[in-house]
Amino acid sequence: MSVHDASNQQLYHFAEEQATPDPYLTPEYTATHRGKGTSIIIDNGSSYCRMGWAGDEKPAIVFRNAVARSRGKRGESDQVCVGNDISSVEAVRSSLRTQFDRCLVSNYSVQEQLLDYGFAHLGLHRQSAIRHPVVITEPVCNPGYCRGQMSELLFEAYDVPAVAYGVDALFGAHRGSVEQLGRPLEEGLVVSCGHCTCRILPVLQGRLDATHCKRINLGGVNVVAYLNRLLQLSRPPLLPHLTLTRAQEMVHAHCYLATDYSAELQEWGSGSRAGDVRLAQLPYSPSLATPLLVDAAGREAKDRQRRERAREQLLKVNQRKREEKIAEFEEELERLLAVQTEREQLDAEEYSLLLEQAGFPTHEALLSATQAVQSSLETEQQRLASLLQKLSAPDLGSEAVSEEWLQSLRERQKELLEQRRQRRASRQELGKRRSAASQNRMRIISQLAEEAAVGKRSKRSKEDTFGMNDDDWNVYRAISRDTGGSDSEREDIELADIKKVLDKHDPGYMRAQALPTGEVGGGGSVASLYQLPLGIERFRAPEILFQPTMVGVDQCGISDTIEYVLGSYPSDVQMRLVQNVYITGGTSLLTNFSERLTTDLRRMRPYRSRFSVVNASHKLLDGWRGASHWGQAEGNRQWFISRHDYQERGAEYLKEHSASNPYITPLESS
Repeated sequence: MSVHDASNQQLYHFAEEQATPDPYLTPEYTATHRGKGTSIIIDNGSSYCRMGWAGDEKPAIVFRNAVARSRGKRGESDQVCVGNDISSVEAVRSSLRTQFDRCLVSNYSVQEQLLDYGFAHLGLHRQSAIRHPVVITEPVCNPGYCRGQMSELLFEAYDVPAVAYGVDALFGAHRGSVEQLGRPLEEGLVVSCGHCTCRILPVLQGRLDATHCKRINLGGVNVVAYLNRLLQLSRPPLLPHLTLTRAQEMVHAHCYLATDYSAELQEWGSGSRAGDVRLAQLPYSPSLATPLLVDAAGREAKDRQRRERAREQLLKVNQRKREEKIAEFEEELERLLAVQTEREQLDAEEYSLLLEQAGFPTHEALLSATQAVQSSLETEQQRLASLLQKLSAPDLGSEAVSEEWLQSLRERQKELLEQRRQRRASRQELGKRRSAASQNRMRIISQLAEEAAVGKRSKRSKEDTFGMNDDDWNVYRAISRDTGGSDSEREDIELADIKKVLDKHDPGYMRAQALPTGEVGGGGSVASLYQLPLGIERFRAPEILFQPTMVGVDQCGISDTIEYVLGSYPSDVQMRLVQNVYITGGTSLLTNFSERLTTDLRRMRPYRSRFSVVNASHKLLDGWRGASHWGQAEGNRQWFISRHDYQERGAEYLKEHSASNPYITPLESS
């Protein structure tokens, strides 16, 4: 199904596929390859490893390039799961280890475990050594140190007779050029989109021009991570259910590249693409009823209790401070009153001396200070009384409301829902000519017509009092076929307001409403709480491959990098390169990838100039199939590194060929 064919009514259910352990292919090896010197082909990708035999059209085994170690019980060794022995990645993601640092092999102990797994399941687990040449892929411009470590591992640990290295994208491009264009790849531009990186590889005279090749540090794993983050931000309650594995499945099933990102955003913003929204149904347990509401209610209750405890502590602190101030004011007032009492017992001179010792120039100043202290004491006593009242009384603020008010809201909600039900039933009845509602409508209309005729004949001058009673207007509702209108709109608004209040102050009632019918407050089903709408995220997540700045990566996108690489050559070389733009790699399986690249190439190339975009026939297996085709050719045996070459020329030695990196001679230390 194409990305624009699904309506918003369709649901996508996750496959939740789990890896199955690979079988040991010992019978196949014994019958077909034992003792024949067939080369083993290893596409050592950063996501999956593909191993098989030269000349085959597909690898014998494909497994995840990862190792998971779990701690064993006391007295037992740790359990190690390798490759497809890891049934559920999410269960062991925290302990998952890989041999790669982005795209370079750096952990060779993990690499050895993965090679052990691969060779064993190819049927070689009973062999003392690997007596077959090995063709293995490596990253573009792989450092000599990394190649040396891999050669040492293969020659010393597995005793292989010979090794050949090559770039997976170049292996696939050379075979694809022969299959699709009918000629060897002499000049072209290889666009390889992998798990961790995207690479732009110019090929001149049949060899990689490593001087002008470029790498973008974004790949399929970044698209998955970005989509997962977007969904987590849009639906925070579903955070535990949004895993990278499910995000990867959504990328494969729903994401696509927009040929014009800005125009696509405008279309979605206008609402014209509402039918292209996909709904992904996350798994849930119906027996738990509405776990999201339960969790929300539980969190709200805990928050309310925490706020109440904080309120009590704050009131107690304020009470202690008020009591300390009151004690200080009482002590000061007692001192001032004692000075005033001495006035009656002392003469004027002695009293003046006492006032001076107390810090007052005159008796009036003493009286003023006494009055101020008394006023402050009364104020603090009033504040303390108010504080004690708050401390003894429950919090009746915004968090707590009266039960009578909540009950009135519940009754009003039931009344409005009943009116809505009756209105819908009446609308259905009015559509039937012989129904009681339809006949009652015709009876009222005939009565109104008869009263109007009588009124004209009698020419009564009696004052018309129709409308003084509000019930008089119900006659128009009775004879109207459209029983909706502004009243139903006001009811919808009122229902939404009531639901919002009850959700906050009485979540238990809302959950009780949901249990019998599977509805939440008359709204949506429980399953809808676990549905993920995929709108602009479908093309926003993959767009980072062409606009890395969206995720904060200070690099050019694929199209801009191609334009930069082409700008490094004269115009005649550019023209030859764009005649064969070869797209490969699993990430390029995104819908509209080649269309987007074609649009951008047309924009950057001169007016009416020609170019050709070629898609690999098997983008996921393209590198392995190309290496398989290369490894079976007898003429390519000369490009294998023998054990003698390894011992004489060093571990970093490389024999260059059409699909290899250039060999850079190591610098000799002085």
